[in-house]
Amino acid sequence: MKSISTLSFVAAFGLTIQLSTAADPVKPVAESPVLTSTSKPRLVELKADLAGAKELHLLVDDLNGNSCDWADWVDPVLVMKDGTRRSLTELKWTAAKSGSGKVNVGKNSMGGGVLVDGKPQSPAIGTHAFSLISYTLPDGVERFESRVAIDDGGMIRGDKASNAKLKFAVYTQKPADPPPPVTYDPNAPKLVPAEMFSVPDGLEVTVWATSPLLSNPTNIDFDAEGRLWVAEGVNYRGKGGRRKEGDRIVVLEDADHDGKADKSEVFVQE
Repeated sequence: MKSISTLSFVAAFGLTIQLSTAADPVKPVAESPVLTSTSKPRLVELKADLAGAKELHLLVDDLNGNSCDWADWVDPVLVMKDGTRRSLTELKWTAAKSGSGKVNVGKNSMGGGVLVDGKPQSPAIGTHAFSLISYTLPDGVERFESRVAIDDGGMIRGDKASNAKLKFAVYTQKPADPPPPVTYDPNAPKLVPAEMFSVPDGLEVTVWATSPLLSNPTNIDFDAEGRLWVAEGVNYRGKGGRRKEGDRIVVLEDADHDGKADKSEVFVQE
């Protein structure tokens, strides 16, 4: 292989990520284990002490990915000081959010019947992680009791167990909102500024190649002639006209020796 004194950098896409570093001071008073599409049992009991609490916040965490995370609060009740039980479905929430679809009483997040392991569940509240449902509590509440589950609507994808993964939690104070998801900003810088790199003396960072000469590189290497070999792996290439044909190995070359790639040839394509 040819040794080179310049670090070549491939263009980044306009993705912006906002990270929250502040610790959440509000702690749950009860939480479920992590539930997945292969967890047993399907229905898990969740109980919380609410003595003296003025608020109730039911959270379903999508654990950093909201795919297939259909969530059900099954037979949620408030247990009063006198021992009576009041269904939470009879109490109006003050706020409710669902990561997909809607928060529904008596229905799942997409408006269908609440089903767990093929069995209808009622009374129930259906939602989709990330979800937060908030209530103002009446006087005299001692405990909250419910069963929680992944709704059947999120269990199977493509005849296989889905990647649903979530956790239920009960709060008596409003928890912090989750960090915003990764979003695409068309006005974001398309390249990482060279001054952000720390390099040894005698080396520099330059942009040698960008799209469309190459797309979504999975492996790259330079040969003895200074050409860059790139194995591409375009995600969902059949959608949006990205590329109906198969993935490629392309060879990039700086034909005019100006320090930037200006020629791209397909070596092989599936």
